Amino acid sequence: MTETASYDAEHYVQRLDLGEDPFAVDFESDYFYTGGMRRQLLDQLVHFSRFGHQTVLLVGATGCGTSALLDQAYEQIEDAMDCCFINAEESTLPEQLIESLNEQLNFQLPSPIASPDFLAALQSGLIIDGEPEPIMLAVDQSHYLSLEAYQLLREIVALGDGNICLLIAGEYQVEQMAKLASFDDGQIKLVELEPLTATESGDYILGLLRSVGYAGELPLSNDQLAVLHERSGGNLLEINQLVPSLLNAKATASPSTFRFGIPIAHVAAISILAVALIGSWLYQGSDQQPAEAALSPAPVSAEQVEPASIALVKEEQLPLRPTEAIAAVNEPGVAEDTAGAIERSTVIPVEPVAAVAVAEPLQKAAAPAVSPVVEEKPVIKAKPEAVVAAPVESKPVAAAPAVTPALTPTPTPAPAPAPASKAKLAEPAPVAAKPALPVREQRLLAYPETQYMLQLIGSVEEARAREFVKRYINRMPVTYFETRLKGKPWFVVVTGPYNDKPAALAGVKVLPPELQKQRPWARSVASVHKDIGKK
Repeated sequence: MTETASYDAEHYVQRLDLGEDPFAVDFESDYFYTGGMRRQLLDQLVHFSRFGHQTVLLVGATGCGTSALLDQAYEQIEDAMDCCFINAEESTLPEQLIESLNEQLNFQLPSPIASPDFLAALQSGLIIDGEPEPIMLAVDQSHYLSLEAYQLLREIVALGDGNICLLIAGEYQVEQMAKLASFDDGQIKLVELEPLTATESGDYILGLLRSVGYAGELPLSNDQLAVLHERSGGNLLEINQLVPSLLNAKATASPSTFRFGIPIAHVAAISILAVALIGSWLYQGSDQQPAEAALSPAPVSAEQVEPASIALVKEEQLPLRPTEAIAAVNEPGVAEDTAGAIERSTVIPVEPVAAVAVAEPLQKAAAPAVSPVVEEKPVIKAKPEAVVAAPVESKPVAAAPAVTPALTPTPTPAPAPAPASKAKLAEPAPVAAKPALPVREQRLLAYPETQYMLQLIGSVEEARAREFVKRYINRMPVTYFETRLKGKPWFVVVTGPYNDKPAALAGVKVLPPELQKQRPWARSVASVHKDIGKK
């Protein structure tokens, strides 16, 4: 198995049933992710290389996948024309470039090869049997090339007169190096490789896993994918380094496995039932007294029409005139209705005991007692009208003062602070129009423009430039400044100054070996001042 990217990578390799670890450091695969506009960019590279007459610059951040895209383009183009591939990390100087091209083009020139001899052999090799034979030069990791190597490439392209295509892939500083080597702007075709989005990152991971035998869905949750994209920024190299730790993260799986014990639908049904029961209980409690009042007059008998019960009703209801009460009692068919009317809204004086004497006709006329009940109800309804009229008149009196305070607290001057806040926000605009330059950049601006600096690296991330400076700050005079590249922040690390360009080139030899490998190049202080002014 290949060298794994984490200490327990075998865990997810076995759990996902993978043929090998696709995130291992030394893993080699033919998988090419075509999402994120990479398929379209591949078609553009092939088209420009075969039919265009411009130098194609494929640029992107470190680890974004420019090398993989260049390899795919090289495989498609090498079947149609002669191609030469150069890894600039191994061949950084003009002499090394010439040696590599001499071997691939089979010129068989003796070493050491002088630049004029190689250019002459190249010019004669472009014509075979009187027909031009186009050649493509593909240079990967071209940010390692020296400025002299870029100048040699420019001479080679000019010598071909449209028969030599140059395809360069590297980091963003490649464009600046090409311009310093006197490549014309109209001679350059710039192609930029953008980072992946969160969705594209998930598609890339799933495709890479399936390339080694995985047959399931994406093993990362949406939260894990969001964390991955936030930390990696859509960079393929960062994604490959972070995915193993996410696949082995067990803590993130525990919250997602929690499930509520009762289904939500059941909880909703129980809640509705509980509300209905509570409502019915409250309704019964509020209607309990009227229900008792309605049921009490149902069993009508002579015993119920006693002075004692009449006396109890007298305390709760309004009295009727004595003449109406006596007339109602004297009628033989109305005795039963009288008992109901007594409990609702009538009180008969205690002295007419004639109600007891009417008990005999009340028993005889029990059947026709229903019809008189309907006839007597107008008398009962007349009473509630008088009772209801009183609260209706009193409610508007109490509601009138309640409306007026509700209108008074509406503050009309509330939106007044809005223009004041706008004015306050508008004031800082001219103050923050252009922030003051850092001390390190002011120090660089104080250097004479005739002096030279050595540019070590360039990065789109300020943190990377700052870490680089911290690493060498105690070993050499190193600093960094901010400029703009294609409208985006670009941070350049430089060392110096040197009195002139030969002194700067001589200073390369005394740099640490790891910095000499990156092929730092000399640039004037005037160009540094110009870049700082681009902010």
